[in-house]
Amino acid sequence: MGEPAHGPLARVKPIHIIQSDLNPMGLQNEAGWVGAFTRAQAMGAIPNGMTIRKREGDPGDTQPIGTLGRVLGSFASPPGATPEMVEKTGRDVRYFYFVEWMPLPRHAVGMVDWKIEPAPRG
Repeated sequence: MGEPAHGPLARVKPIHIIQSDLNPMGLQNEAGWVGAFTRAQAMGAIPNGMTIRKREGDPGDTQPIGTLGRVLGSFASPPGATPEMVEKTGRDVRYFYFVEWMPLPRHAVGMVDWKIEPAPRG
């Protein structure tokens, strides 16, 4: 076969994403992380790994507007983006993201697309 892994990768366990009726998006908990998330990337979404900035929020959000983070994964048309939600919020949700906020390392947080944007470069 191959040689055993050495260094930090020696401790990394493979991730097995299981999709089922109870977990249609294949969300997974990864060792060392808080919260289930996906590393899948929706076509047309902000790319995984990109630095983002919170641009809008709701009362009770844990991170204020302006907080930086990075995209962990995304999927299109989340199950909660119903016509009733659009009517209530006046917003259409095209993508649902999982992000890691810089002040909360290794915590995966779900986020709708209209709350984040790519961070300005520089």
